[in-house]
Amino acid sequence: MQGCTVLSAALGGVGLGTVSAALASALFFRGQRVLLIDGDTAAPSADIAFDFQESALYTFSDVLEGMDPEKAVYTVKEGLYVLPSAVDSELTGDIPSALKRLQQAFSLDFILVIAPFSLLSSFEEVADRVIIVSTPEERALRASEAAALRLSSYPCENQYLLLNKTAAYKEALREEPPLLETVDRVGLSLLGVCPREYWKAALSPLRKEGQSSLFGKAIRNVADRLTGRRVPLLQGIRLDGFSRRHYIERAEKRNGL
Repeated sequence: MQGCTVLSAALGGVGLGTVSAALASALFFRGQRVLLIDGDTAAPSADIAFDFQESALYTFSDVLEGMDPEKAVYTVKEGLYVLPSAVDSELTGDIPSALKRLQQAFSLDFILVIAPFSLLSSFEEVADRVIIVSTPEERALRASEAAALRLSSYPCENQYLLLNKTAAYKEALREEPPLLETVDRVGLSLLGVCPREYWKAALSPLRKEGQSSLFGKAIRNVADRLTGRRVPLLQGIRLDGFSRRHYIERAEKRNGL
C-alpha cells in the first residue's frame, strides 16, 4: 500500500469533495485498488459523488467502533471502494488500527481520506501525504497560506498544494495573481492544476464526459504523479499559446515534479 493520502482544505467551497472523488476514480482507472474514506462529518459528500446516498447504511464511524470493514464499505466497482461519513458524528476510536483492517480486507494500493483542516490532526499518525486543495481566489489562498504554516509542525513531510477552479487556456496567463506567485505564497509543492471546466466531472467521477473534460485530464495527471510518473503540470489540458517555459518548466523545477 502506498499509504494514507489525506485531502484537506482550509476553506469550504474549493471543490474538496469533487477533487477527492475524481482522484479516487482516476487512480482506479490506472489499475490501483483504492478506498475513499469520507472524514468530513460536517458536510459528507463521497456517497453523493458516487450516487449511493440512498443505500449507504454504515459509515467510517462504524468501522472505528469495530464493525467488519467488508460489511461497512460500499463497492463502487471491484477495486474502487467508498466508506462514507455520518453527519455530525465524532471520529473516535483507533484510526491506525481501522485503516490496517481496511487495507487487509481489500488489499488496497491507496487509501484517500477527505478531511477538513479542523480534523486533520485526527489523521496525523497515519498520513503519508497531505494534499491541500485550494482555488486562486483570495480568501482561499489566504486560508491555505495559514494552513501551510500550521502544517510546518505536522509529522507528515509530504505536503502538496492542488489548485482547483483555475482559469483554462490562455486566460491563465493573464490571471492575478500569476500561478507561480500563488504557489510561492502558499509555500507548498504544487501537485496539480485543475481548470474551472469541471462541471461534467462533478456529475459523476465515473462518467465518460467527466473523464474527457479538462478537469478529468488534469486529475489523471495528478493520479499519474501519485503513482510515480513524471507528468507536466498542464499536459493534455492546454492550447497552443501557453508559455511552456514560464508556466510549466519553472513550476516543475521549483516544486520537484
